Amino acid sequence: MKHKNTTHGHFLNNKPSPTYRSWRSMCYRCSNPKNIYYYQKGIRVCERWKVFVNFLEDMGERPDGTTIDRIDNFMGYSPENCVWSTIIQQNNNKKISNKCPITGRFIS
Repeated sequence: MKHKNTTHGHFLNNKPSPTYRSWRSMCYRCSNPKNIYYYQKGIRVCERWKVFVNFLEDMGERPDGTTIDRIDNFMGYSPENCVWSTIIQQNNNKKISNKCPITGRFIS
């Protein structure tokens, strides 16, 4: 796998870039049942993003202080459903944070 890692320029002194680490973590938690963050609810990475260069082309470099976030938490990782977000933005995107503005009750 090393030859693939070095072709996209996201390794410096044998360390992956933040963007590459985010991509690798996303793929790992969606495909490895032994990962403690494995998505058992069917969340998957789109076919295009199984190749790092495509992911990089769609998302761009990961800005400092952000990680990948799914806009709709019931959908998988794809260009139309992902953004780079801060931890605060991600916490506001959790299911439990979705309150109805009229009743104040949580929307499931």
